[in-house]
Amino acid sequence: MVDPATAPDCEFHGLSAGGGVLAQMAVDNGGWETDLTVDTGVLIESSSSRADLPGERTIDVRIQTDTGDSGHLYTYGNGSLSTSFGDVICEVNGSDIITYTVEEMGGSAEDFVISWAIEPNPLTTGASDAYRSDLWVHNIDQDTWEHATATHAESTATAEDMVWLGSAPGSDQFTGVAYELRLCSAYHSSTETDETFSAVSSSPTLAGVERIESPVPTRASGVGDDGMYAGPVEAMAAIAVAANDLLMAGPAVNEVCRGAFANDSDLTMVDPDDVDFTMHLEFLRRRPVAPSSNRARVRVFLQQDAVGVAAMDVRCYCANAPGPIAHPSASPDDYERYYVEATRAADDGVGSSGGAWVDLGDVRLARDTQGYCWFWLGFDADSIDYWRIRAWTVEPVQETAGDVPGGGGFG
Repeated sequence: MVDPATAPDCEFHGLSAGGGVLAQMAVDNGGWETDLTVDTGVLIESSSSRADLPGERTIDVRIQTDTGDSGHLYTYGNGSLSTSFGDVICEVNGSDIITYTVEEMGGSAEDFVISWAIEPNPLTTGASDAYRSDLWVHNIDQDTWEHATATHAESTATAEDMVWLGSAPGSDQFTGVAYELRLCSAYHSSTETDETFSAVSSSPTLAGVERIESPVPTRASGVGDDGMYAGPVEAMAAIAVAANDLLMAGPAVNEVCRGAFANDSDLTMVDPDDVDFTMHLEFLRRRPVAPSSNRARVRVFLQQDAVGVAAMDVRCYCANAPGPIAHPSASPDDYERYYVEATRAADDGVGSSGGAWVDLGDVRLARDTQGYCWFWLGFDADSIDYWRIRAWTVEPVQETAGDVPGGGGFG
């Protein structure tokens, strides 16, 4: 696990190893190294400038609690994170935006990590939903995750007191046991919180390939001169190393896409071989692919909005150069390109939870001189008002003679 205090966006980090000792948690282990003040059962920094974070931020707390506890965990002006007898409450500008009843919280005290992360809302329709919040509740003892989300306006609090474990000195004090507190100035996903705060995951293990080079004969062997056979052996080793560097332990592309709808993109080009399709170069990726793979399975999470249910075609290209115009130094003399496509008819709207996975099938691989493949996406969406790819994966596979050939179209 990464040290929670060394996160580059850490504004405050307090820790009580045994739990509940305010004087220990008041010590700032983060980059500011500015300690808080203990005052009537809470930690406080008056008129805190570092807590003045109207945009992205993440509040993490590690506590021991049950359904009999209540009180504020973090307060800044008219915003707060609190618990109330099994509920977790997020408040912005004096209004509760999330009140979540924790399913895996009972009458016996257990260890929890509660994380509240805020970011700009990419699907905002105005000031009232300019931001979105993710609330994550991790029961460490049972290793369960619970999640709630909401959209809301930007926080209006400025130059207020930063208070931990209460709303003010002597008020709304948290009745459970607190172990660790952290404020960060950026949005953290649940994975980032887990890796940098929860400390429950273990490092993955991967069996690597042992590189072995055949010995070079010496004069003592009686075969030729020193280094006589070094050239071929070193060339073989170089080829083996290059091939080994193309091996991957996962997909060639495995991305969650965040941001504006793809129909607003300026990085586009009409497919010169099929004018119905527009290629989107914000999805252009160059990835190593193992020599043993001859196809790649492509899946996209597509969200589309139209007046009623309408069809949309999605295509994934694979080529040995980035499109028909640009040819980097590793591009072969002959341009080679394949694609695979699928059609989906739907009307998902423009909300934050619409869309579905679409399996495009297996695309044939085209490699450059270094064994890399170029991938990108294209769309035929004349009848669609808005669309976007929320995630996509490209996973190299090996098809045998008995498999149905993949690859879609050519050209």
